[in-house]
Amino acid sequence: MRYIFLGFLIVSAAMGENSYFAYGKKIVLTPGKTARDAKGTIRYFKDSSGREVGVRDEILVQCETTSVCEKLIEKYEITVSERLSDTIFLFKALQGVDLFDLSRELHGEEGVKLSHPNFIKQKERR
Repeated sequence: MRYIFLGFLIVSAAMGENSYFAYGKKIVLTPGKTARDAKGTIRYFKDSSGREVGVRDEILVQCETTSVCEKLIEKYEITVSERLSDTIFLFKALQGVDLFDLSRELHGEEGVKLSHPNFIKQKERR
């Protein structure tokens, strides 16, 4: 019985987490404020170093081939917001969809090289 409960805790912790992978490292984000602009709602998050990033309802995806990305459109409830190259797409998810869960699902698909929410960062002066 203890093993079943422990397994449940591990699965629960992994599900619904606001995180993404960058350079092979898992980056966990803490939810922050929500704002609106001319393009819609922006949800802000902070990473472990305190940097703030915002997300809308878009996911950046790079596929091995164009046909892989086109199959994702059919399989998931996403539309093409912008085509950045032959194999890099900016997909728009339905409102209310958890972008972090969806981006992890897309990243797990065969032929997908990269998938994460389209982050909005504040401009920094050099």
